Amino acid sequence: MQKIRKKVFDNHSHIGPVPGFAYYGLPEAVKPTTDYDTIDEYLGGMDDHGVDRALVLPNYGYHPIPHNLLH
Repeated sequence: MQKIRKKVFDNHSHIGPVPGFAYYGLPEAVKPTTDYDTIDEYLGGMDDHGVDRALVLPNYGYHPIPHNLLH
């Protein structure tokens, strides 16, 4: 039986450091975790996991939005 590999697209990874922030009103800053420290590590991870393509968005940090703008 021949196995046909489907294309794999990445949908969510954290790349690079993110400064800590008191998210959701926490009393102290929390430093978010990242999946890869550099783009080279990310590309290596894509190769390791057989990911063909990814949509990469810049991490520009956290900007609080008033809750009434979310509705």
